[in-house]
Amino acid sequence: MKKRIVILAAILTMVGLTPSSAHVGANLRGFSDVAGQSSTVYLRLGHGCTDGKNYFGTSSFEVVVPIEAGTPRPEFKAGWRAKVVPSAEKNDKGVALSNKITWTAKSPLQAIDHGTFAEFAFQVRWSAAITAVTKVAFPTTQVCKRGLQDFDTKKKAPNDFFLKWIITDGSTLAATADTEFGPAPTVTVKPAA
Repeated sequence: MKKRIVILAAILTMVGLTPSSAHVGANLRGFSDVAGQSSTVYLRLGHGCTDGKNYFGTSSFEVVVPIEAGTPRPEFKAGWRAKVVPSAEKNDKGVALSNKITWTAKSPLQAIDHGTFAEFAFQVRWSAAITAVTKVAFPTTQVCKRGLQDFDTKKKAPNDFFLKWIITDGSTLAATADTEFGPAPTVTVKPAA
């Protein structure tokens, strides 16, 4: 009986550590979710990358901000550099369909260790053209650069590893040797009254 309980507890623990429970979460922390208004979006990274045996910190984080959220303004993060690049794709008015924010650690010492979490924030203005309740997705990619060292084993990452939280249609993608996939974080925006 004790053995069954131990096995069941081990299974439940493993279920809690599946990739589906690991993701980038989005939160507004009380800022506006109404079309036409300004807001701040907070994205929380829950962990770094792994090769199955070693764990490496995140050294770069990028988010694609769609046109529904306007042109983003990234929050300052000590030890990191932020850059906003508009997409080459434009709408009929010549406005970029999205903007990509990339935060990059200024040195390997600034990488976010695997066993910790971090938040990245940016200001937006929800499009006034949102006339129905709309889920706005923010596809994100975490990069754990080659050469970063596992804090415990001291092994260096032999190549870049990626966590791509980019899925917006409910489908799934199989992980590869260096990339894990999952759902993009979303924010639900309401039309103005």
